[in-house]
Amino acid sequence: MKKFGSYIGYFFMLVIASLYLVDFLYTEAYKRGIPRNKARYTLLLKNQTFDYVFMGSSRVENSISTQEIERITQKRAINLGTQGADFDDVYLFLKLLVANNNNLKNVFVQIDGSYVNQIDSQILKSQLIPYVSSNDVLEEHMKLNEKDFYKLKYIPFYKYAKSDYSVGFREVFMTLLQKKSNIAFDDGFVPLDGYMNSDSSARFPNTIKQNNKAVDEISKLCQGNKINLLFFCAPYCSNVENKHFTKLLENKLPNFKDYSGSFTNDSLFRDCSHLNEKGALKFTALFAQENLKESK
Repeated sequence: MKKFGSYIGYFFMLVIASLYLVDFLYTEAYKRGIPRNKARYTLLLKNQTFDYVFMGSSRVENSISTQEIERITQKRAINLGTQGADFDDVYLFLKLLVANNNNLKNVFVQIDGSYVNQIDSQILKSQLIPYVSSNDVLEEHMKLNEKDFYKLKYIPFYKYAKSDYSVGFREVFMTLLQKKSNIAFDDGFVPLDGYMNSDSSARFPNTIKQNNKAVDEISKLCQGNKINLLFFCAPYCSNVENKHFTKLLENKLPNFKDYSGSFTNDSLFRDCSHLNEKGALKFTALFAQENLKESK
C-alpha cells in the first residue's frame, strides 16, 4: 500500500513538473516569436510617435484606412481597432502604449450602442495572457478585473488551458514557425469585400446608462497624458432602429461626433454595421476632412 502511495505521489509530481515545463515553453515561444495579433503588437510598441491612433472594435478595423489618412495629412497614423474589442480593451491598450513611452498626439475611439454593454469580451486579454507575470501594467489590470487572476498567474498552464482558443498549441506552433498574420499591423486597416443583404439591419439601445467605467477611465488617461481624445460613431446602414441613441451619447460625451447616418447608400456596406472597402475609403476621407486638418 505504501508503495502504491509512493507511485501516486511520484505521478502527481511528474504531472506538476510537466505543467511547469510546458507553461515555460509556451511563454518563451510567445516572448521570442513575432506578434500575430494586434494585442501582442500593441504590447511590443515602444518609443514611437503617432499623430493619429484609431481604436475600438471591428467597426474601426474595417472602417479607417490609415494609408489614406497618411496620404491626406502627411502624418503618421495607425488603426488598432480589433474584432471583438470592448472599451476595457481600449483602456488596456492605451495604458500599455503610454507605459511603453509612446507619444500619442490624437486618439480616436469608436463608440456606439456598446456604451451600454460592459460585458468583458476576454478575446484580447486572452491573447496577452502569456505576459501576465512579466508585464506590470497587464498584471495590475488583470488583478483588478479578473476573478481568477491568482490562478492565471500561479497555477502552471492554467492560463493556456483557459485561453486555448487564442493561445493554444496551434498558435504556439504558428508563432514558432514565425508565421506572419495577414494583417499589416503597422497599418491595421482590414478592408471588407462584398455588399450587405437587403434585409440587413442594426439596432441601438433604447436608453443609455448613467456611465461607462472604462470610457471614463479612457478619458481620464488621455487628459492626464495630454492626449487629444475624440469619440466617434462610425456609419451604419439606413435600416437602423432607435437612432435617437446617438443624441443620448452626445449628452454624455462632449467630445463626440456622430457619423452613424452619414451614408444613405447601402451599397457602401458589407453589413449594416460594417462598411465595405469602398465605403471605408469614403468615410476615411470624410473623417480626415472634418477632424484631422484641425488636430495637432
